[in-house]
Amino acid sequence: MTVTKVALIILVAALFAAPAAVRAQVDDRSNSRILQRTTAPYWDVGERSKVLSNLCSNGEFNQARRNRLVIEFVGDRGRGRLGIAQGKWNLRDPNRVSDPDTSYYFLKDGTTKCEVFYFGKAPEGEGEDQSAPVGPDDEEGDDGEDS
Repeated sequence: MTVTKVALIILVAALFAAPAAVRAQVDDRSNSRILQRTTAPYWDVGERSKVLSNLCSNGEFNQARRNRLVIEFVGDRGRGRLGIAQGKWNLRDPNRVSDPDTSYYFLKDGTTKCEVFYFGKAPEGEGEDQSAPVGPDDEEGDDGEDS
């Protein structure tokens, strides 16, 4: 586990344990709360879920309010803005596939190119061989927002 991933886990855990203890910056352009900015690539946030990414692309597993709270990845590689949801907080999950103790991170939510990463319990039906590799071969400089 990378140092960046550990730091993100601690920040998200602190947010849900004691929301007043974590002060997120507000982005005036989108009204999103920025939990953290990092130069790490976005794919370091957790494991990519093919199952949840497919549900997200079909509008069946999404943030209740897109990019309400975000982590911005601003490095030279793996730029993106990932929205955060956990348990019942900021999560639209009509099929009830989420785990209450798992954090979910959304890239391009609301599009057919949605990708969902998770930290915690793997979703039902998620196998080691189902996750597509994510990393340096993906598009760089993509901020996760559609034009």
